[in-house]
This record gives sequence, structure tokens and C-alpha cells, in this order.
Amino acid sequence: MTEYDWVRFDRPVPVQTRRLDDWCNEAGLNRVDFIWMDVQGAEADVIAGGMQTVSNTRFIYTEYSDRELYEGQLSLRAILDLLPSFEVAAHYPRDVEGDVLLKNTRF
Repeated sequence: MTEYDWVRFDRPVPVQTRRLDDWCNEAGLNRVDFIWMDVQGAEADVIAGGMQTVSNTRFIYTEYSDRELYEGQLSLRAILDLLPSFEVAAHYPRDVEGDVLLKNTRF
């Protein structure tokens, strides 16, 4: 997007990815204490591919922006809408974006 004009994505870089649920199932992880999710606007993809894992996670720390910095990026409200059992435990706002610690209220 245009918020930081010095950031350039001049060419695509192929990256192998895996669904969070698949990785956790293969690793035998049933509960997760903490996820640090720094995915540059792909929060919806991580959540969609990790619904089972996320539902069994105590805390998620993630960046957010209420102004779209990356195409398709979610606002904090939209992230919370995808995670109905989570609430804001701590909020670290900055000018355009911020960080937030989310707590799963089911624990």
C-alpha cells in the first residue's frame, strides 16, 4: 500500500507454507500457551488455517492496523470478530498501527 513509500515489493518470492492446524497436529500439540503472530496482513489466513489450534491457545500477540497497510489486512475489530473467545488483555497503540495481546477467555 502507500503508507510507507520506502517499502518495496519488487518481485514475488515463493515461500512454502503450512496450515497451523496441520503443523500442530503433526507435532502432537494439543494446547498452546502463546502465539506471536507477525504475518504482515495475513492474519485472516493464519486464523482460518489454525482454528483448532487457536481455540486451544491461551494468548495471541499480534500487530494490527485500523488503516489498510497491506492488501486485505484486517483491522483490530475484524481480528476480534474472527476470534470471539478472545479479549484484549493489553494494547500497545502507535501512530498508524499497534500491537495487541489477546487472551482466550475460555482458559
